Amino acid sequence: MLKGEFLGRVPACLLTWGITLNGKYASHPAFHLSSIIAVPSYFSIFKDASVTCNGNEPNSGFDISSLELKYENRELTERLKRLEDDITSLTEKLEEAEKKLEQANKEQEALVDLFSEERSRRDKAEEVLRKKLKDASVTIQELLQKLSSNSSRGGC
Repeated sequence: MLKGEFLGRVPACLLTWGITLNGKYASHPAFHLSSIIAVPSYFSIFKDASVTCNGNEPNSGFDISSLELKYENRELTERLKRLEDDITSLTEKLEEAEKKLEQANKEQEALVDLFSEERSRRDKAEEVLRKKLKDASVTIQELLQKLSSNSSRGGC
């Protein structure tokens, strides 16, 4: 069967990439490391299977474990790149949201200032009107007193 433990069916295309099965070597003339890394899902079917490169024996440094590690490293590198891209995108969105928040805060402060100025103007106008009302009330009281003093003297 396999050199090592067989964990599933062997895909036919795997035989052309330099896998040693039962001591028989099968390879492809264009075999290179990226060919194996391109189909990592097939490696999970072997445990301790031998891989040879350019007709050299397994002790040339290429084995399933190192290829799996290289593939996993590539996958993790790609995942890290995607995460970095996500972080960059989220950072840009955060900065945009912070700018919008800052703009909204400025607009809110401007409205508060506007309402404050309007209230101040209204308070001043109210104070002026209260003073005029008080003056008018005093004038009315004075006129009523004059009218009552004139009527008590025998005027009308």
